[in-house]
Amino acid sequence: MLSMTATIKRDLTLARRSPARMIAVPTFFILLVTIFPLALGPDPDLLARIAPGVLMAAALMATLVHLDRLFRDDAEDGTLDAVILSPAPLSLYTAGRIVAHWMVTGLPLLILCPVMAMILNAPLPFAESVFGVILPATLLLTLIGAAVQGLSLGSGLGGVLLAVLALPLYIPVLIFSGAALHLLSTGMNAAMPMAILWACVALATPLTPLVTAATLRMARG
Repeated sequence: MLSMTATIKRDLTLARRSPARMIAVPTFFILLVTIFPLALGPDPDLLARIAPGVLMAAALMATLVHLDRLFRDDAEDGTLDAVILSPAPLSLYTAGRIVAHWMVTGLPLLILCPVMAMILNAPLPFAESVFGVILPATLLLTLIGAAVQGLSLGSGLGGVLLAVLALPLYIPVLIFSGAALHLLSTGMNAAMPMAILWACVALATPLTPLVTAATLRMARG
């Protein structure tokens, strides 16, 4: 558990020392969302109808911004090899990196989504309930991305292969979270898609660090 905590603290410290890296994801997310009102015009009804899909698609694309660097920096400077050779479980290291990555990338999206929903003229009750969908969605996107990044680490293709592998796996998250947001925007009960999202989070949370650790060992030979 100490190695996981130390990894989280280290990653958050490094992120604070690089402001450009910290603002890249939220800035990209804001730009993606604001493009739609500029392109489609100021029709409030149209913007309110497309708000659920726009928010989820923008969140998905924003999570890809730094995903390629999740383990690559440590692989390039030798930190990853040192962790693999250490007696500490590699899964604790991967869990720490996943948590820190979500805090730097997913948490800002979670905070921004209600604000961006109101910019898209979404009803206030919808903007207030966005948290319950975006939280499991961003957690799943981070967990899936971590496992895929471990697979692509040894390929040398970087972001190209990562996007090819990750996007098909992101589609179910996009479908269920988009469905939940759409139901919430129309005032309907979104319990079913939200239950599926949280069930996937419950399944992926303990398994992903183990799977990612295995893929990292394979990638490093």
